[in-house]
Amino acid sequence: MCNFHSLLCVFSLVSSLRGVYTFPLAPRADPTYPQIGFTSQPLNDSKAIALTFDDGPDSDGVITKGIADVLKSKGVPATFFINTNNTADVMASIGAQDAIKYIYENNFTMGSHTVNHVNFSAVSNDVVEQEISGVQTTIATILDEPDFKATLSRAPYGIPYEPGAPFASDVTRIAPIAAKYGVHIGWSIDSNDWKCKDDQDAAGGVQCVKDNVMNQVKGGSWGIILFHAIYHNTPDALSDVIDELVREGYHFVSVEDIVKAKYGVVSAELIRGK
Repeated sequence: MCNFHSLLCVFSLVSSLRGVYTFPLAPRADPTYPQIGFTSQPLNDSKAIALTFDDGPDSDGVITKGIADVLKSKGVPATFFINTNNTADVMASIGAQDAIKYIYENNFTMGSHTVNHVNFSAVSNDVVEQEISGVQTTIATILDEPDFKATLSRAPYGIPYEPGAPFASDVTRIAPIAAKYGVHIGWSIDSNDWKCKDDQDAAGGVQCVKDNVMNQVKGGSWGIILFHAIYHNTPDALSDVIDELVREGYHFVSVEDIVKAKYGVVSAELIRGK
C-alpha cells in the first residue's frame, strides 16, 4: 500500500494552486521515457519542496479531503496519485468520488497510481497499460470531463523505477508503456506515514510522521515528499510539516514545476509529443 520499502517486508516474510515556478535554467533531459527520479530534484534549487499523496482516496473520502483542506488553507500546491480500486472502490463509493471532485475543484493535480496498486513487474504489459489508463478513464467519468488526462504517474512501490529496488531491470519493459500516458514521478523524501500506526495516540502518530520528514530534510534531502492520502495522522502532521519547512526557508512548488525544470515543458506537452 505504500512504497518499495513496504514491499520488502512482503518479500522477506494536472494543475496546482500556484502558477509554474521558474527555476534557474538547466540542461534539458532526454524526454524519450520521461521520469523524475529518486534523488533530490530539481538539482538547482535545494530549497524546493513538492508534496505528493498516494493511495487515495480513502473509503469515505474524509481523510483525502482533509489533506486538501490543509493544503488549501496554507496555499500549497500538491499532486494526488490516485488508485481507483485499492483503499476504496471509487465507483462504488460516493465519498471517494466526492474526494476526487474536491481535489479537482480546488486545482490540485491528479496522477495515476494504478487501478489496483499492482506491482508492475508482476503483471503483463497489457495489464500495466490497463492499470494506468483505467485510472484516467475513471477520473474522467467521475468528473464528467471526457478530455481529462492524468499525465503524471507513479508506480506502486516505485517498482521498477527505483534504483536498487526488486525488479529494477524491468524498467526497460515498463517505461515505454508508462511513457505513453504520463511522466513517472519518484520521490526523495519518504514520510513513512504508513508506519505511524493510526492506533497510536493522535499526538504520537502526528509527531512520528513529522519526525520522519524533518529528519530527512535536516539530513540534506529536498524535492518531492511522499505522503499517503489515507491515514488519519497525515492531515495534522502535514500542517506541522508545512509550517516547519516554511520556518526553515523552504518554498513549495508543484511536481509540474519540477517536470518543466527538467524537460522545459509540462507533462501534458511531453506526452502530447509522443
